[in-house]
Amino acid sequence: MNSWSKNEEERKPYRGTIGGSFLIVVFIVLCLVSFSLLSLSSAKNQWDLAVRNSQSVREYYEADLEGEAFYHQMTEYLNQVCEAVNDPTERTELLKEVSGGGFDGQKAAAAVPLSQGRALMIELTPRWPEHPGDKGNWKVDRWQTVMTEDYQIDQSMPVWTGDGER
Repeated sequence: MNSWSKNEEERKPYRGTIGGSFLIVVFIVLCLVSFSLLSLSSAKNQWDLAVRNSQSVREYYEADLEGEAFYHQMTEYLNQVCEAVNDPTERTELLKEVSGGGFDGQKAAAAVPLSQGRALMIELTPRWPEHPGDKGNWKVDRWQTVMTEDYQIDQSMPVWTGDGER
């Protein structure tokens, strides 16, 4: 070999290692950024779901509190009627009058409205006392959340057709 070619090789640095490692670092950074964005998006969705769930639970317990108030009010009416009258037919008629329409002769019913087309439905059946002077109580026949409106699914699909309108 000649000395001239040896000096030429020494002057040219090898650039392959710098470019390859740079590409690997760029790829790693892009992966980390995309995973962090996915993680942030997932965390926001989880937060929104938790907020909606807490609102729904709070709303249910507020309705349940109204249902409990209805139950206690009807119990008070029932006990007033039991103290005043001993005849079962007269009791039923008097309970209809005292309750102001909350008792239909066989059951007491109430619907506490909730959001999203739901309601807490309450149905109570009176348990008349067996002995004069005793207090009556109510049997809970129904205490559940029901849908009051039909759920409408949005079937439209806004696809761009190319004519400038959607």
